[in-house]
Amino acid sequence: MRWLHPGRGMVPPNVFLPLAEQSDLIIAWGEFALREALTAAVSWRPTMSRARAPYVTVNFSAHQFH
Repeated sequence: MRWLHPGRGMVPPNVFLPLAEQSDLIIAWGEFALREALTAAVSWRPTMSRARAPYVTVNFSAHQFH
């Protein structure tokens, strides 16, 4: 996740993610991240020069798994 704040510019994840971890907001953000990553990944097409299909990784909070 990245946050482009209108006044502060880019706010790093280590600033705002701990606050989200303390609430259920992290669950919604995790679902959003996975949905967006999968949507992007299905639009990628492997090229002839690649030996395998493209892949995507998504980091989740430990709270997300509970």
